[in-house]
Amino acid sequence: MAGEWLFLLVGVALALTGALAGRLRMGQPPRIAIAGVGMLCVVAASILLASEDPRASVGPVRVTIVNELGPDQVREKISVFLDGRNIGVLEVDERSPRARVTATVAKTGRYDYRLVARSQVTGRAPTEVSHEDDVFIDADGRLDIYYDDEGRTYLGPPP
Repeated sequence: MAGEWLFLLVGVALALTGALAGRLRMGQPPRIAIAGVGMLCVVAASILLASEDPRASVGPVRVTIVNELGPDQVREKISVFLDGRNIGVLEVDERSPRARVTATVAKTGRYDYRLVARSQVTGRAPTEVSHEDDVFIDADGRLDIYYDDEGRTYLGPPP
């Protein structure tokens, strides 16, 4: 984040230099070029600063990932990875239909995840799926495992 502010300050300095360089007996084309580069820096820094997620915070966040056995499922085993780090394995079956794993991340914000699941549904052979995406971890730190119509497994905040 400090880089964006530095970029903004350099842009402002260049824009002012280009605007005020007439007193330094500098020709008009160099002044326009300097002011133009300064304005581009200001615009770019503004875009970068505006794109930062305002929900992001500093400080460790305890993340709890929860999985529940689906209505037709017999058993499921899911390995969970956040930013390439193995967080743990969630195993559910008919005797233990709910599982959770916890981990600590540096701060709230976007994290890449990968889920590797082996699942068995009533009357079918076990299947393995893997899904990668990103998810926003907020201060609450709770994420649930969901399934879409195509059978993909993904992470998201609870409804």
